[in-house]
Amino acid sequence: MNNKMRVAAALAALAMVSGCGIFKGGGKKTPVLGERVPIVQPTHDENAGYLRTKREKLGHKLHQLKMLVDVLQTFRHLGEADIAALPTMNGFCLLTQNSALHDVAQPLVGRFLTGDPEVTEPWAALLAANTPGDSAIPVPLLVAQGLSDKLVRPSATAAFVDEQKQRGTDVVYDPIPGATHGTVADKALPAVLRFFDRVDGSGG
Repeated sequence: MNNKMRVAAALAALAMVSGCGIFKGGGKKTPVLGERVPIVQPTHDENAGYLRTKREKLGHKLHQLKMLVDVLQTFRHLGEADIAALPTMNGFCLLTQNSALHDVAQPLVGRFLTGDPEVTEPWAALLAANTPGDSAIPVPLLVAQGLSDKLVRPSATAAFVDEQKQRGTDVVYDPIPGATHGTVADKALPAVLRFFDRVDGSGG
């Protein structure tokens, strides 16, 4: 490849990858080999937009990296058998393979974590950040609970509902007999529709 071909290929690759407007027409035109291509200097606004986009992408990447670090830190508190079982459990569909998922997970119940999540980081901070505050939730709240749910205990959900009502939250509680953790979403649909009818005032 001669120098002219190298330069043309490099400029074409730069335009396609960066989209920085180096070619006339904002980088959308792909030059033909041997064509004289005018160089367009990006304006101040174009430079500012380009840098802003780069900063946003970098911020997103840093956020993803932090999440990865948090995940890796949580794995420090799992046993070897627990870590080994995760790929199998992740491959199951919660709705259609619930029994198979429970067959793998049941032997791990009670020893999945090596420490108490309420006092062990990063679990403690994550739990605190995702725990409702002391004030009422400012919008109506629908809570559906399968009474045959073995993962989220009905008693825990009932306690949460009572606490929210005491704080003044407008709560509609729908305990569903026979519903499990995998089927509650489907069985709760009638209550969901009634809830939104009431909230939007249509009544229909």
